[in-house]
Amino acid sequence: MEGLYLYGIVNTPPSFYLGVAGLGGRAVYLIPYRGLAAVVSDSPFCPYPINAGNAATHEAVVEAVMLSQTILPVRFNTILVGRDRVLSMLAEHYGAFQTDLLRLQDKVEMGLKVIWEDKPKKEGSRLGSQSFLDLKDEGYGPGQSYLLAKWAEHVITEAIRHQGDSFISRIQATLIPLSVENVIRRFPTERLLLDASYLVEGKGQEAFCAGVEQLEEEMADLCFLLTGPWPPYSFVRASNR
Repeated sequence: MEGLYLYGIVNTPPSFYLGVAGLGGRAVYLIPYRGLAAVVSDSPFCPYPINAGNAATHEAVVEAVMLSQTILPVRFNTILVGRDRVLSMLAEHYGAFQTDLLRLQDKVEMGLKVIWEDKPKKEGSRLGSQSFLDLKDEGYGPGQSYLLAKWAEHVITEAIRHQGDSFISRIQATLIPLSVENVIRRFPTERLLLDASYLVEGKGQEAFCAGVEQLEEEMADLCFLLTGPWPPYSFVRASNR
């Protein structure tokens, strides 16, 4: 069964030539509906293997469109059954797509991961001058020793978390004024302090990058990994199904 592979939604342009092939080497074209259009290529109605090559092809199409107009990118392997289903999707979400296209016009997504390189460890961490995990349990019974150890671990964990929250607050104080919206995940892994996406005005990219460089200089305990500009995947609110 043949389907249509969906890359994103755009405002209907007066002309369209992309110059890049889609998944499976298929030509990329538009299916218009009123003031919108779906960016598609013909496709078997089955998922493509999830690998670096296919993901890169999907992204190349989206980024090629982004060079000339705002696009609402959709997730990899979004395949619809035929032209009528595409038109139905455009009609169903017409207002939401229009709102998102206006909101995201001339904006890009910047990704930021912040690694806590010298994060304190619970074992041997010190609050003040005393290591709670080094406390001797002389004079305590097994139950008291266990509770003391758990309490000490909790105190140290909270102290580390508090320090991490302080770092995140400093980062956000610098970057929020340089962005329009943001989506952040705090402490997603043991050493990943922050995994964030920022919606930035196209003309504000330079200032945003400068803000990250400033933070790098000020916060030597942290490693900043900045990526982008990307299509605004994290900020599309309308349904793409």
